[in-house]
Amino acid sequence: MPNISWFFLIPLIAALGMPFASKAHRRLADALAVLTGLVLTGLSLWLVLDPNVAPIFNANGVHLQADAVSRLFVLLINTIGLACLIYATDYLDHLGGRAKFYGLFLILLLGLNGVVLVSDLFSLYVYLEVASIASYMLVAFTLQFDGIESALKYLLLSVVGTAMVLIGLALVYMNLGTLEFVGVKAALAANPGNWRLYLFIGALFVTGFGLKAAIMPFHAWLPDAHPSAPAPVSAILSGVVIKVAGVYSLIRIFLYLYPRTPQIQSVFVILGLVSMAFGAIIAYYQDDIKRMLAYSSISQIGYIMIGLGIGNPLAIAGALFHILNHAQFKSLLFLNSGAIQYRTGTRNMTEMGGLENRMPVTSTTSVFGTLSIAGIPPFNGFWSKLFIILGAVQAHRYGVATLAALFSIFTLGYFLVIQRKVFFGKLNLKWQDLKEAPLAMSVSVILLAASCLLTGVFFHPIMSQVIEPAAAVLMGGK
Repeated sequence: MPNISWFFLIPLIAALGMPFASKAHRRLADALAVLTGLVLTGLSLWLVLDPNVAPIFNANGVHLQADAVSRLFVLLINTIGLACLIYATDYLDHLGGRAKFYGLFLILLLGLNGVVLVSDLFSLYVYLEVASIASYMLVAFTLQFDGIESALKYLLLSVVGTAMVLIGLALVYMNLGTLEFVGVKAALAANPGNWRLYLFIGALFVTGFGLKAAIMPFHAWLPDAHPSAPAPVSAILSGVVIKVAGVYSLIRIFLYLYPRTPQIQSVFVILGLVSMAFGAIIAYYQDDIKRMLAYSSISQIGYIMIGLGIGNPLAIAGALFHILNHAQFKSLLFLNSGAIQYRTGTRNMTEMGGLENRMPVTSTTSVFGTLSIAGIPPFNGFWSKLFIILGAVQAHRYGVATLAALFSIFTLGYFLVIQRKVFFGKLNLKWQDLKEAPLAMSVSVILLAASCLLTGVFFHPIMSQVIEPAAAVLMGGK
């Protein structure tokens, strides 16, 4: 019978074995990476679907937990990770360094799984740093100037966020004497003590983890890091890393450990509105396709923050569902942008046009991603945005609901700009002999496009099996 410690052991063993596999044959390294992703995805599905699995693992001082919130995040980490690993098997043909890339990527997955499965704040910080270090190195993987510059900016800004988190953790430990989730939650519920101090600690956490989540105004690293990174790295950064490193940490602290306070909920809503609006507006003016997608990620994180800030069951369920949905459609769109750059050698949309007949798989799956992110039924983004908007209406936040609906329409508008500039219109003659992306890259985006549609069509079982249990944990704190 497997246990949740396997989410750490399997990627670690595979990463250590990657140099030997790569020396034997490059395709053996591919096979090991994809097999590891498949096993982790299988374990994630087992964790979500098997009601009899033990949610806690204790051994030799290692304490892990897998409540419904952790299970949701484990599922998105490893499924998106698998899609990116499949994509990378062909994508790396023009980059090289297979053993290094796969090793770093698997360490990243290990760190991300660790963040969501540990049961104390210090271990969360440790695994967050493991994932962050792997992220910095993957952003700079090509060793080109823009990649190295972006990784350094990412590193330096993250150091500031990390310092704030560490100060917050020190203050929590000094005042409560524990960093265990159970102990912190019980102590805060039983004796709130000096709430001015805890609001200050909360401000440190919002700033530190908000930087990791790229929430405005803590977003400066993201528009450079995403475009500069290799496509599979851009996909996992946007689809997973900012959710786990930033949003999950905020959820675990403010919706699980801290008692609800109107001040913190209002901060979440305000930050969400700013991110949603300005991320979308800035995205509209971009010509670099990956930079547009990066700003779009900031906007979509805004929807999640709004749902968490409103705080009623509908809004929280919508926010959690949007975390899952955004991981799918934004990873899809970043992988498609990588396929376009792989074939054309450019990210500038003004140099493109008419690619739909040359890259039909990329074009079709991009339409799926566009309809999903814009919230068009029956695609997945429709339901999560609908629940957030209904949650705002239920809380009598009619202005918030109206803005969320309007910016969803605006999102459709600027994603149609991508479709028009890149795929529709007259074919640029220099792309006359262009071919579709290689097989593995196409398979990966087809799987993600199918998941965007199927998650929308079968949203009810996903809500009842995955989302509602996680929302119940955050609402009831159990």
